[in-house]
This record gives sequence, C-alpha cells and structure tokens, in this order.
Amino acid sequence: MNNYRKKPAGELSRTPTKPAIGKPIVKACIMNKITAFCHPVFLLLIFSLYSRPVNAQSGAGGVVTDAGTGRPLGGAYVLVETTTGKIIHATITDAKGKFEFRNMAGDSLMLKIRFVGYRSLTRNLYLNGTYKDLGALSLEPEEAEIGEVTISGKIPMAIQVGDTTQYHAAAFKTAPDATAEELVTKMPGISLVEGRLQAQGEDVREVLVDGRPFFGQDPLATLRNLPAEIIDKIQVYDRLSEQAEFTGFDDGVTSKTMNVITRMEMRNGTFGRGAAGYGTENTYLAGGNVNFFNSARRLSLVGQTNNVNRQNFSSEDLLGVMSSKIRDMKGLSRFAGKSKGGGKGLAAAGGGTVLSSGTLMSDFLVARQPGITRTHSFGVNYSDEWGKKINVTGSYFFNMSDNRSESRLFREYIETSDRSRNYTELEESNRNNINHRINFRFDYQIDSANSITFIPRLTLQQNSGSSLLQGETRLEEMLLNSTVNRTLSDLKASNFWGSLLFRHRFPKRGRTLSVNLTTALNGSSGKYEQYAENVYDPEKEPEIIDQQSLTDNPGTSLSGNVVYTEPLGSTGLLQMNYRFGMRPATREKLSYRIDTVTGTYTLPDSLLSSVYGSNYISHEAGAGYSFRKNNWIINGRLAVESSTLSRNEEFPVLRTMEHSFLYLTGNAVIRYRFSRQKNLNVSYRSNADPPSPPLLQDMIDNSNPLQLSTGNPDLDPSVHHTVTLKYSSILPEKSRVFFVMFAGSSISDYVANRTYFAVSDTLLFGRIPMSRGTLLTRPENMDGYRNVKSFINYGFPLGFIRSNLNLNIQYSHTRRPGYRDQEPNITRNSTTGLGWVLSSNIGEHLDYTLTSRSDYSRVQYSADPENNTRYFIQNLSLRLKGIFLQQWVLETTLDYYLYRGLSGEFDDQSVLWNVGIGKKLFKNRRGEIRLSVYDILRENQDIDRRVSDIYVEDVSSQVLGRYIMLTFSYDLRSFRMPKAPPGRMFRMREGFPRKER
Repeated sequence: MNNYRKKPAGELSRTPTKPAIGKPIVKACIMNKITAFCHPVFLLLIFSLYSRPVNAQSGAGGVVTDAGTGRPLGGAYVLVETTTGKIIHATITDAKGKFEFRNMAGDSLMLKIRFVGYRSLTRNLYLNGTYKDLGALSLEPEEAEIGEVTISGKIPMAIQVGDTTQYHAAAFKTAPDATAEELVTKMPGISLVEGRLQAQGEDVREVLVDGRPFFGQDPLATLRNLPAEIIDKIQVYDRLSEQAEFTGFDDGVTSKTMNVITRMEMRNGTFGRGAAGYGTENTYLAGGNVNFFNSARRLSLVGQTNNVNRQNFSSEDLLGVMSSKIRDMKGLSRFAGKSKGGGKGLAAAGGGTVLSSGTLMSDFLVARQPGITRTHSFGVNYSDEWGKKINVTGSYFFNMSDNRSESRLFREYIETSDRSRNYTELEESNRNNINHRINFRFDYQIDSANSITFIPRLTLQQNSGSSLLQGETRLEEMLLNSTVNRTLSDLKASNFWGSLLFRHRFPKRGRTLSVNLTTALNGSSGKYEQYAENVYDPEKEPEIIDQQSLTDNPGTSLSGNVVYTEPLGSTGLLQMNYRFGMRPATREKLSYRIDTVTGTYTLPDSLLSSVYGSNYISHEAGAGYSFRKNNWIINGRLAVESSTLSRNEEFPVLRTMEHSFLYLTGNAVIRYRFSRQKNLNVSYRSNADPPSPPLLQDMIDNSNPLQLSTGNPDLDPSVHHTVTLKYSSILPEKSRVFFVMFAGSSISDYVANRTYFAVSDTLLFGRIPMSRGTLLTRPENMDGYRNVKSFINYGFPLGFIRSNLNLNIQYSHTRRPGYRDQEPNITRNSTTGLGWVLSSNIGEHLDYTLTSRSDYSRVQYSADPENNTRYFIQNLSLRLKGIFLQQWVLETTLDYYLYRGLSGEFDDQSVLWNVGIGKKLFKNRRGEIRLSVYDILRENQDIDRRVSDIYVEDVSSQVLGRYIMLTFSYDLRSFRMPKAPPGRMFRMREGFPRKER
C-alpha cells in the first residue's frame, strides 16, 4: 500500500502509544463485552494516552470486507496488540474498508478487527521489520436479535479525523420526517446561502452517500431526497483529484465534498416518501422517492410534478438562458439578495468536472428560475459491486420546466460628469426547458497493483421561449433612447465528458505511475428571431430591427496527465508529471435581415455575423516534493507551461492570429496538526486560464439594442494566484466547533470590461455604428484584480434551552479594474456579514431552527466617488414544527426581509409566512393529511441588488401568490435486520441511542 497517500477519513491515530489507562475498556470493545464506551471519541481519548519509539520501516495494511458479498466494511475497528495484550495501535477503516499502520514496533503482534453485526477477527501478525500487505480480511456476519436500545451518554456534535470534519447525526435532533437538508443545516459551519449549499465558507461541489456518488454532482438531489433518520454521520472534507488521492501528493486542486454515512441497520431495506396535493388557484403537487438498499446494491427512484415552484434538484444550464439577467452579468458581482418565488427552490453545485472551455460543469447548475415554474422530473440512481473487483455507480435524471416571469429593473450608471444616467426595464418571458443528465462511474481493481477508473457524463438540453422587453435610457429627466424588443428562440445544447484513469503501484512502497486521459465534446445550436422598435430621437420614426440568427458552436477538448512518484527516504516523496491539453472550438453565428419584398430572412448582416475558430494548446512539465513527518505535511511543486492560442476568423473577414505564452506555475500545501482535533492548512496555487471562445468572437450582440456587446480576439490568458488558510478546532467533550477560512486571490491579465457610451451618433472602431445613448461593452486584459474573503464559525450547545447555537462572521472585498470610456475605473466592493443559527436539540416532538443573516455592503468607484453607495439587507427566518396529542402536527415558516439603501420602490421590507396543520394517520403514523396556507400576509417579494464595475441595479421579479393546499403524504420504511440467538440484543453502531421503528 502507498505510504504517502492522504490519511483516510476514518483513521484515529497512526502514532504508537504507551500504556497508561483504558486498555481493559478497549479490549472489551473488541470482545463485544460493552458498547457504551466503544464510541470513537472515547476510544480516541484513550489512544491519545499511549506513546513509544518505533521502527520506521515496519507496518501493515489491508481491506476489511464482508465474507459473503466481498464488499468493503467502512468504520470497522482495527487494533494491534502485543503478545501480552498491550494495545499499541488503533484505527478505523475508511469508506472503502481500508486501514494502514505505519512505523510499527515489535515483530510478533496480534491484529484484532471488530464490526457491529459481524464476528470479530483475530490474526497473528509477524512483521520482522518489513511492511505486510494483508490483502482482504473477511468478517463473517453474526446474527443478533433486534431490541430497543437505551444506551445513554453524551454524543459530541463533531470530531476531527485527519483533514475530515465528522458530524454525528445523533447529536442533532430533528422531526421524524425531516430531510437530510434539514439535518445538515443544523450543523456548525453548514448553511444554505442564496440557494447554494456551503460548508466552512465554501460551496459544496458534491454530496456522496457512503462514499459513492448519488445523482451525479447535484448536492440538492441528495439532500432533498434522503430522510434524516437513516443518517449516521456527515463528513466534510476537501476532496483531491483522482490522481492526487492515489499518489498522496496534494496538487492544490480540491473541491469541498460532503459524505453522508448511513446507519448500518438501515442499509438493507426499502424506504421513501410520497406526497400529493391540490389547492386553490389550481395549484397542485405530486411526487416522492423510494430507495431499495441491499448492502452494496442500491437503487433509488425520485420524481415530482408541480406548479408551485418546488424543485428537489438543480437544472444544468449549458445554454446560459435560465438564470435571471444572464446577458447583463458579464463581469458582474452579485453581493446580496433573495430568491423566494415559492416552495423550497435551492441552488446547488456539483464538483469538479471540467468542460472543453475550462469551465466547471458544476458552474452550469442553477436553482429555481425567477417567476413561476411548472416542473416535471424523474431520476434513477444505481450503485453496486460486481464481484470483488468492480464497483459501479450510475444515474439518469430528466426534468422539464415551463417558466413564466415578469421583472422590473432599475440601473444607475457611474458617471464622470455631474449628470446622472439610468436605465429602466420591464420584461415578460415564457420559457420551456428540458434536461437529460447521465452520470456513470466504473472502478475496476485489476489486481493489488493495478486499477482502472472510467467516468463518463452526458448532458442534453433543449430550450425554447419568447420574451417582450421594454427599456429606456435617461440622462437625468431627458429620454435618450427606448426599445420595445420581442424575441423568439429555439436552442439545443449537449455535453459529453469522459475520464479514463489507469493506476499502477510498484512493489517498492511509494513508487506509483498513473495516467489520466480526459475528453469533452460539447456544442450548442439554435435559431433566434428578433423584432425591435428602437427610438433614438423622439422627433424621428423608430428604427426597426427584424432579423433571424442561426448559431452553431461545436467544441472539443483532449487532455492527458502522466504522474510518477518515487519515495525519498522514509519521509519524502518526489513527484514528476507531464500534462498535455488542447481545446479547439468553433463559433458560428449567421444573421439575416428580413427581405420586405419576399417576407423571408435572406439578407446577410455581416456586422452581426461571424464564423470564428480558436484552439488553445498547452504543454506542462512539473516536479514536486512532499515531506511528511510527525504532525507536518509539506508539499511543493513547480511547473513550466508552454501554450499557444491560435485564432482563425473566416467571416466577415479572413484573419489568422497566433500567440505563444510561457508561464511558471506551481502550488504549495502546508498542513500541521496541533492535536487530533486541531489542524492548520495553508495552500497556494497558480494557474493560467485562457479566454473562452465567446469572449474572442469579434461580433456585435444586439439582443438588447440599447446595450450592445462584442468580443475581443486580442485577449490573452489570465494568470490566477490563490492563497487559502483553513484552521479547525473541535472540543468533542464540550461539543464546541470552531472554523476559520481565509482566501486571497489576484489575477494578472484579468478580463475586464471597457464600456463605451455614445453621446451622439458615432462610428466606433471604424465599423460599429452606435446611435445616441447606446452602450457598448468590450472585454480587455487589465492587471490589478484582487479578492479576499474570510469566514469564521463557532458552534456550541446551549444546555439550558436544549439547543445549539452557531455564530458566523463573513467578510469579502473585491478590487475590480475596468474602463469607463477612456478613463480607468477601479470598483471596490466589500461586504461584512453576521449570522447565527439557533436550532433545537429537544426531540422529535419539537423541532425549530431560527436563522439570522445581516449583510452590510459598500461600493466605491474611483471614476465617480459621488456615486459610491452603501446598502444593508437583513434576513430573519424561523422554521418550527411541533407534534402534539401524539398525532397532530403544526408547522410554520416565517421569513422577514429588510432592505435599506436600495433605490426607490426597492427599499422595502416584507414577511413571507406559511402555516400547515396535519394529522398523522394509520397505526404506524406513517401517513399524514395536511392543510397548508402559503404566503398568508400576501407580502412575498423577490428583490435582488447587483453590482458591476459600471453600474448598480435593483431587480424585482414575479412571485407566487397566496394559495391553500390539502396534501396527503406517506413515509415508507421497511428494513431487514439479522436475527439473533436467544437472549442476545443487537448493539447499535458505536453505541448511539436509537430506537428501532
């Protein structure tokens, strides 16, 4: 086994210990004599009391498996004793059943393995100063009788296991029918911010279930479709790339990941939930989920249909048409706002798949669209072990949405003169969207030295819609221009991404070779029709635009990375790699004006048309060194990247350009463990990022005739530098959790915006006609971009009210360069946020969560200090659920929003209050009938503030009005448990106090 891999999430200690106290208790855990003291935290405190010198060359490792199925057993206790019974090593197997001991003293030892529901295994261990790969160690299932367990003891909220923060679900009380989302948002450092799941100040890219993907890279699909009661633990960690996990060399590329560990006694059975309802205003909902778990084989089905904005998933928007105001958000920073169109629409982010453009696939995941949406969706997730060498996971997800939206916008531009300029807009839109998502993962362990992982993903999108936009620009009270703009669109997009990874481990420990090949095929095509009446002079007739545009944008990418590692002594590891990549792409847009004689679109418009191709080819060679000793892990790597960016324009002119670049990039990681529950992680990373093909296309986009945009074929790649610091401290015995995260970044050759404003009719660049009052935005490279952000969280229990309190402070500051006409402008945005979450820990009959978030923001413009602005947004939220008289349920949610410092009618406050009362049905109380009222006070609003380098704007969108709905729901629970010999009770995993339902 590799001596330099990342420490498994389940490992308690690799430092040998000296005898002190507690040995009889630990031994009793192994012998199944007691359970109340077998909790990992208690064992951790015992193991921390042992210490002695070691032989640096000896060790052992293996995989604990089920003797019947061969599947790995994560969470098994593994201890090593001397022949006299003295415990010298202890650990817990990771999610893949693996364990490893390093630097073991002694030659003749005893290995003991214990796992609830299985017979303990004892094995002699002869090392003779060498490392022993023990291979698969199989445990035989042990039959046990199910009985009620009433073990008492304080369960800590969280513990730190290596670089993993592990929360105990049993330490957070929830209602019987709570979802995983409701559970995790009670945990310190985990929250939902503007629909995005965040942990320790970072967006969660992926949520796994027992270490396996669940519905691809959509955290929302996992958290909203799993019940809280099946969860044993929640793990949060920074996941490395597949190659980095194998080699143990941290390359600085991580994604925040959450792993849901299910309860052992609920891994065999069927469970789910279904609901259907109908209400006033012809509102309806129906849907549910069902899960079939049979140890390693798992099948999950989810589906829903409704017209009340409820969405238990995220849509993948490859076309970029579903987010509000997507066309206006180039270079825009969204500071704060809310999105409350109805139901529980949440955003999500997936994890780390890179498209041919270099964009993360998860960046295309969007939550609920503004307005009112009718949704239909279906999904299936499958995972299994095919024999002892193959693991597979796959999912398919389909969703269709019909959205209608009305919005109002007020935008105020920064000015270099004393006269203010603003833009107002009213828009109505109707849009139909269809998504298909397919994810698959295939792991093949060829033998003990070789393995293959294949991960393909496919996404298909169809989108059609229409919109009516009315906009006008004013200079103080004088009307400069106006438009009435109608559009029709019919678009398609697809993306295939595939990764093939081969890993080989040489006999010499630490020597590895891995090869990763990645490819992506993506494209979009469509037809746009636009009819606009534009007024640039009130005394003249409107100018008419009547045009049709056809687009075709295929793109591919191919990359390969070869990594070789070589051990240097007992504490060092050398890594060498070579990476190759290419990203060819084509952008084609052909626009035609209407022929008034024939009534067909046959007149080419060269200003609005372009056929353009680009290719980015890069070669990278790098070397790094990793040092590990005691509590220190230090990684450093330098690489030289040579790249070429070629651009070929075929229409309207023939032009070829090519530029070459040479960069020195690298990364460094320093980790230090002050103790088992306190650690510090500091990382640095630099990388080059080429401009995306749309930014290079020198063509006018007149989708809004008053606000034009174009590309720039002379853009260079941007170079990013990022420094991150993370510190965590957990006191399990006091259930206190403390996190600090700080990140700073700078970008050279940042892609900024240069904005041109036409005071009168003019011809820009000798070819672009601009009417009076029209705006044109063009990207340009600029230096001087800076960004810092920080997050501090402190969580602790309040015993006198049986609740938990989480406090957090957040701060962000961005320095964004840009140009306003010919004058440079520096925009400085800063936001300070204070938040707290008070959540009950009383029991299933009373469950509440009270949340507060206060954001104070400042925006400063160097080119127009008079337009500097400040604003404040306060959100106070209450979710309360109570069960009384054994069968009646009362649930209410209350959201209060306060806005100060916004413009005009947007400076407001509102309350969204929902109430539901229900009655439990049937003997098992699995059924429920409920009457709910949504938006009792009719005050629901959807208001956003957005800030860019040239303007501040406020947007109000249509929301769902008040309705009353009657629903029926049913919870399905059927678990199969092993039988026990007479008189024996089943001991719950880790002694947690659970009742069998």
